[in-house]
Parts: sequence; C-alpha cells; structure tokens
Amino acid sequence: MTHVYKLLLLGLALLATTVVGCTEDPANEKYRSEPPTLNGITAKSLSNNTETIHVGEKIVLTAQQKSTGRLLGLAKYSWTLDGTPIGSKRQVYFDEDSSNPSDTVTINTAGEYKLTFLGTYNAKGNVQAWSAKHGTSITYSFEGDVNSRVVCSVHAGYTPGFDITASTKIKVLP
Repeated sequence: MTHVYKLLLLGLALLATTVVGCTEDPANEKYRSEPPTLNGITAKSLSNNTETIHVGEKIVLTAQQKSTGRLLGLAKYSWTLDGTPIGSKRQVYFDEDSSNPSDTVTINTAGEYKLTFLGTYNAKGNVQAWSAKHGTSITYSFEGDVNSRVVCSVHAGYTPGFDITASTKIKVLP
C-alpha cells in the first residue's frame, strides 16, 4: 500500500510540474498579443490615385496602420458602405502578411457614405496585458478627421483576439 501511495504522489508531482511549466507569464512581453493601431482609412481612385472619387470608377480602400500588431494569427477583413457589405472578404495570416488591409471596389451612385472597415484578429499570445492596460475596448478618432471613429475590443472564447471597427465619411461625385 505504501508503494502505491508513493507512486501516486510522484505522479501528482509530475502532473503539477507539467501544468506549471506550461503556464505563460502574462507579464512577459514575448507572449503578449497586440492589435494593430489605425491612423486612417483612404478611398482613392485607382486611375489617378487621388481622393476625388467618381461614380463607376475603381476605388482602392485602405485601412492605414500606424503600427502593426504582434503575435497575431488569422485575420479577417471586410468593408461596408452605409452598412451594406462591399468588396470581397479577405483572410490572411497576419504574422506573414501585416500589410495595410485593402480592397478595390466600384460605387455606382453619387453621394456621401459612411465607409467602415471591419477586422478580426486571432491572438497567438495572451490578451490579458492589453486588457489590463486598456480594458475591454478603446475608442478613438483619426487625427484631423472629425467624422472618423475607431473601436478596438478584445474578444474572448476558444480563440481570443481583437476586433477593430473603423469608419469615416467619403463622397462620391457624379
């Protein structure tokens, strides 16, 4: 009986060592995931690379990153115009392709629109350090753009990460 008891204690000690050894240290920077920060959304004519946009021409939409994120895996991007999806949804592995998210679209009706970028970034590290610093979300505007709004929030669940929603106004001329 004593021999079985010793083996049981040894097994529990090994299990505890394994569990403690696998725990990441949220204070250690090398394990922290962080979202990118955006400093603008541009909508430019593909033909002349200006922000003067006309009906029916191809437009390049770009979410300009002020800083790229870190320790991010799968990222999903999409765009809406006044709440209606436009363009194509895109998926990238962020650590392999951290370029500015962009898409090319055509708008067929003149007017002023709310352009919104939606990005979802899966974390490869922990999000606790970001949450401890910012809470569950932060909201800011692009410098010099009174019509802009950016919300970056943490999402929990099986794969934690970050959601970014950024919007601004654009004008499409006839």
